[in-house]
Amino acid sequence: MWWVPVNGNDSGEPCYSAGTTYATRFCKQAWRWNLDYVVDPSGNAMSYWYTSENNYYAKNQVASPGTEYIRGGRLTRIDYGLRAGSTAAAPFQVAFMGAVRCLAATGCDTYSKAKWPDTPYDQICASTATCTGKFAPTFFTRYRLSNITTKIRKAGAYANVDSWTFAHEFLNSGDVSDGSLWLKSITHSGLVGGTVTEPPITFDGIQAHQPRQHHVRWGLVAAALPVADHHE
Repeated sequence: MWWVPVNGNDSGEPCYSAGTTYATRFCKQAWRWNLDYVVDPSGNAMSYWYTSENNYYAKNQVASPGTEYIRGGRLTRIDYGLRAGSTAAAPFQVAFMGAVRCLAATGCDTYSKAKWPDTPYDQICASTATCTGKFAPTFFTRYRLSNITTKIRKAGAYANVDSWTFAHEFLNSGDVSDGSLWLKSITHSGLVGGTVTEPPITFDGIQAHQPRQHHVRWGLVAAALPVADHHE
């Protein structure tokens, strides 16, 4: 569960009984529920694991100390091959790796629109900082999916089997909006008995106009496939 403070200002609402004034009638409530466990009719199970990203804001216009909430997160692992109710380690695993949405070679620890074109970096407030002007929680992630690796458990440890690496770039949409994160390529590697890497699958973009709404849409072009530009 990813949560955010919510105020219960009316009798009967959740959080109303948490205090006697508006400022004290906040409590944690879910803004997003994540799927974490699946069992099929045959008793096979899989579990989903996530990493959350915390942030702080000036709740009720109090900038210091800031108030904590979970602004977003990402799926990091799926364990499968389990039996329902078993506490044994999963025999198989899929791991998801994230990388920051800043694609600059250096300087990603500081904010600039050029380096972080689609991330509201200026809304980040650390636990030790004063959250001046950040009066409402904002929900986003600083990360993109960069790699998926499949694993098998043997001799008490997980060994890598296959991996897919994702490269991205920010494309200029051709209008006044900021650059959009674009999947540039996918590279597959086999990891059993050494590493064998296949040539990457690359993706190029074409601009497909939508006259009725007057904006530009980036169409996906797959390598070695015929492409037809079309209007929607």
